[in-house]
Amino acid sequence: MNMVVGSAAVASASLIAKPVESAPVSETKPLDLDAARPELRDAFNQLKKAHGEYQLAHGVYTDASRLVLTWERQNPPPSAPRAYRKWRKLDEKYAVEVNLEPKMDAMEKARDDYRAAQVALGRVRAKDINEVAIKSIAAITFEAAFPQMQEKRDLLGVLRPRFEIVLMGREAARNSREAGQQRPGE
Repeated sequence: MNMVVGSAAVASASLIAKPVESAPVSETKPLDLDAARPELRDAFNQLKKAHGEYQLAHGVYTDASRLVLTWERQNPPPSAPRAYRKWRKLDEKYAVEVNLEPKMDAMEKARDDYRAAQVALGRVRAKDINEVAIKSIAAITFEAAFPQMQEKRDLLGVLRPRFEIVLMGREAARNSREAGQQRPGE
């Protein structure tokens, strides 16, 4: 038993000691947003801007709501109905002091703008693989921006780049048939 373990250790050590040859690295170009069509570039930049504004508004609202929750923890509601009504008025007064409702409205507007920018980018049809890559990067970067959005994920942004590739292949096949070329194996 010890001989087997010992020989396995020697064999693994000899494998680790050998240098591993890496596969040749293909020359890849970075994504070129400037090479994309203006409507795709504008939609991407609008999504990036809306994402930043939403993150900022979400953070401001979260801070304000934490203040209200902290106040509520420090001042628990009483059980008597009359005292509860008085406590509720104080709670509402504190929420007004920290501007909770305007911050919530600003966050909801920023969220709506963000969703509209996602849909606008999703509706721009990619014309080449670089544009599909740009849309894919946007989906990966901006789709799961916030935990509450992960539950209600907009499938248009996530699945659209996959559909773009299928549509590009179908269009290429149609063009080759129209040009009189046969598919391989026909």
